[in-house]
Amino acid sequence: MAARKPRKERATYHHGDLRNALVRAALDTVSTGSVEQITVREVSRRVGVNHRAVYRHFEDLTALLAAVAEEGYRMLLATLEDALEPLKRAGPDRRLEAIGVAYVAFAVDHPAHYRIMFGRRLNEDGRFPQLEALAERAYAVLAGEVRSARPPAAPSSCRSARPSSLSGPSPTASPASSSSAASA
Repeated sequence: MAARKPRKERATYHHGDLRNALVRAALDTVSTGSVEQITVREVSRRVGVNHRAVYRHFEDLTALLAAVAEEGYRMLLATLEDALEPLKRAGPDRRLEAIGVAYVAFAVDHPAHYRIMFGRRLNEDGRFPQLEALAERAYAVLAGEVRSARPPAAPSSCRSARPSSLSGPSPTASPASSSSAASA
C-alpha cells in the first residue's frame, strides 16, 4: 500500500477571531480607498478567508459596515466623555470648545471610522438598533453641550438638524454636490 502524502494545512482554515479581523480589514480597505469601493470579497481576501466565511458573522456588507460604525460611535463617545470628564465644573463655553476639539481629533485620528459613520446611512431599514442608539447618544452629548453654551435661537432662524449634518458634506461627496449643498 502506498504511503499517503501528508495534507498541507491551510493557514487560513481556522482563523480564530474572524469577526474582529473582518472589521479591521474593512477599516484598512476604507483607509486605502473609499467606502463605495469596499466589497465582501476584498475584505475576505485581506483576511485570507473565502468570501463565504464573512457571512458566518455578517448578513451582508451593510452589516459589516454597521459593525464598524458601531465601534466608531463607541470610540467617539469615549473620546467625548474623556474630554468632558476633567471639565465638570468648567463653564459651558470651555466645555463646548473641549468637545469640539475632541470631535475633530477623533475625525483626524480615525478617518476610516469617521467616513463609515458619517457616509451613507446604514440603518435605513432599522436592522441595526444598536447603531442607531449609539449615534443618538453621541448626538445627544454634542447637542447638549451646544445647548448649554448657546442661548436658544429664535424659531425662524433655526434649521432642521440631524446627526449627519454635524459633519458637513460627506467625505466622499463630489465638489459639485458639496458646493450645491453649501449654497442651499
